[in-house]
Amino acid sequence: MTTYYFHISDGPVHVPDEVGRELAGLKAARATARQRARKLANSWWAAFGTGSIQIEDSRGFLVDSIPIRPLLN
Repeated sequence: MTTYYFHISDGPVHVPDEVGRELAGLKAARATARQRARKLANSWWAAFGTGSIQIEDSRGFLVDSIPIRPLLN
């Protein structure tokens, strides 16, 4: 299990995830990020920006970035 952090980033706005979540691997982290991005895209966030969910691993490396806006349904 690895701890992944899901930071919200939109230009100068950066909302850090200070807690993280233990997951089995990067595939599970990507699924979690997509779920969070979908929730944000369908909330008040969509009116203010596009941005992304940036996935960081427990070593501090950015391992992926999931866009928020394109996930609008």
